[in-house]
Amino acid sequence: MTDMNKIPYHIGRHVGYQGPHCPVGNQAGNVKYATGKHLRTRFSIGAWNVRKMKESGKLHTICDEMDRIKLEILGISETNWTKRGSFRTHENKTIIYSGKDEGHGYSNGVAVILSKESAKSLIGYNPISDRILKVRIRAKPYNISLIQRYAPTVTASDEEMEDFYSMLQESIDNTQNRDITIVMR
Repeated sequence: MTDMNKIPYHIGRHVGYQGPHCPVGNQAGNVKYATGKHLRTRFSIGAWNVRKMKESGKLHTICDEMDRIKLEILGISETNWTKRGSFRTHENKTIIYSGKDEGHGYSNGVAVILSKESAKSLIGYNPISDRILKVRIRAKPYNISLIQRYAPTVTASDEEMEDFYSMLQESIDNTQNRDITIVMR
């Protein structure tokens, strides 16, 4: 049998000798190995349809629920918020949102809520429309592009459906090539 510390092996995009093997797990007799300097932290991502965020205390309830189930990033849709921007809550959450500029009887709107830790990794965001919001997070080994979307229902016109899906495809196409892209609903 050959010495495992001397043969080249492949992890990610790097081929060749990468230092001594470090066993990290054993499943059904197969030992897995990892090398490198970066530790990777697991984090949880969720998406909810919240149906009107204008009710008093609803944002506080959602932030408490995020903490309870340990979500780091939460995409929400049907916020009914107008305008575009970001703000920080009393719970140290960062809210990035996108809605229509004005309107009566408004029912769209999307947002992404970031925990205090994940907000530190925020690279930037792009409010594309009242139905699409793009957020970019710094991560290892690749950055993450989150696209929060709220699709029109079947009662929408064909033109509205085509506009939405063409904007969604354009925003997916315009993400960085090396980013991990997550489309949330």
